[in-house]
Amino acid sequence: TGLRKYEVKESGNKVIVDGSVIVRPFTACAIVKNITFTDERIRETMQIQEKLSLTHGRNRKKSEYGIYPLKNINFPITYIAKDPHKIKFQPLGFDHEMTAIEVERKHPKGREFAHLTENWDKYPFFIDNNNKVMSMLPYTNSHDTGKIDENTTEIFIECTGTDQKNVIEALNIFVTMFSDMGGDIYSLELQYPDKTITTPNLTQEKMKLDIDYIN
Repeated sequence: TGLRKYEVKESGNKVIVDGSVIVRPFTACAIVKNITFTDERIRETMQIQEKLSLTHGRNRKKSEYGIYPLKNINFPITYIAKDPHKIKFQPLGFDHEMTAIEVERKHPKGREFAHLTENWDKYPFFIDNNNKVMSMLPYTNSHDTGKIDENTTEIFIECTGTDQKNVIEALNIFVTMFSDMGGDIYSLELQYPDKTITTPNLTQEKMKLDIDYIN
């Protein structure tokens, strides 16, 4: 039947990638709308998020991924590095604000992945246009942004990492999965200091293959 063709609509929104995020300099982002989440689909989404970060993301060392309810986010979003001693937010699963460095010490994911950030002076954050912290990488989303539930119909997806091709491929996996669930894919404009790109890019590509090797 050939490859399935996925339609990508323009959202008109953008993500600003600040030059400070040298530890995880690349991101790929998208929006998916008109999706129906069930308990099973939420569990499937969490499963693929975990498995993809373990394998494709090399256990979050090469890349990691976040999925957020769109309703609590104001564009444009900024992807920026900040001093963890000076920035405060309420992490998901906690009932109070704390500094980012406290999140690293007290959050379960902080303790689990602290080895990834041993030499980091600044940590990457997604911050929306209302100056609201959305997430602290590579650990956790914020309480303000929340997590997807059965009432969520629109989501923002971000993939960040040390390799641009890697994060673009990860994003393509997520958006095509959500499209297969019935969602509509919307692109975002990513403004880097030296270039502007649009993600996702689902243009089909050709590959040269060795038939003998395949057989």
